[in-house]
This record gives sequence, C-alpha cells and structure tokens, in this order.
Amino acid sequence: MNELILEISAFCIALFCLIDCFRSRRNLYLPMPKRWGGKLRDQHFIYLVMLTALMGSALFSVAEVAVERYASFTSVPLLYALNECYFLAHTVLTFLFTLYILDMTGASKEKNRRFMLVFLFPFFVSELLVLT
Repeated sequence: MNELILEISAFCIALFCLIDCFRSRRNLYLPMPKRWGGKLRDQHFIYLVMLTALMGSALFSVAEVAVERYASFTSVPLLYALNECYFLAHTVLTFLFTLYILDMTGASKEKNRRFMLVFLFPFFVSELLVLT
C-alpha cells in the first residue's frame, strides 16, 4: 500500500511540475529548438522529458500494483509487460538525468554528435538487457 501511495504522489508531483514548466516556458516566449541535437542540449526540453518519463514510470507502477491485486493466471503477461515498461522508464530516467546534469553544467555545449552516440551506447545496451 505504501508503494502505491508513493507512486501516486510521484505522478502528481511530476504532473504539476510539467504544467508549471509549460506555463513558465510560455511566459518566457522561448521557442523549442528544431533539430534533435539542439533539443538534447536544451535544459528545458530534457527536464520536460524527464518529468514525462517519471510520470510514465509512476503510472506503470500503479497499474502493476492494481493488476497484481486482482491478478489471475491469465493476467501474467500483462503484469510482465507493465513491469518491463516500468523498468524501461527507470532506465530512461538515468540517462536523462545524466544528460540534464551535462546540460546544466554546460559540458554538453562543446560535445559533438560522435560524443552523443558514444554517450547513448550504454543506454541502448542497458535497454537491451532490461528487455531480455
């Protein structure tokens, strides 16, 4: 029960932070970068994606607990799929947090596309490990 309350509160906090980010971005009149390279170097975009991944993680966890409570033998594949989505969202969060720190410190401004590919490689390997 405590895990359910924790995940619901994490979802609500992330939702309100997401709404506040959209409102503050609109008040600043800052356009989003067009290219993906620019978006990966934009602190605001990375923060929005982090909040979205956090909301997804919390939502999948709540759904998993709810399905588990009323589970039967036929709902095992659904539980497995919800658990996989939960772990994928957590893996995405670790990558996004690291990228956000690089953006906040300004270290990603001098990095090129090759660095980003090398930076993404452990993320893709960890995603494959989670899926297997």
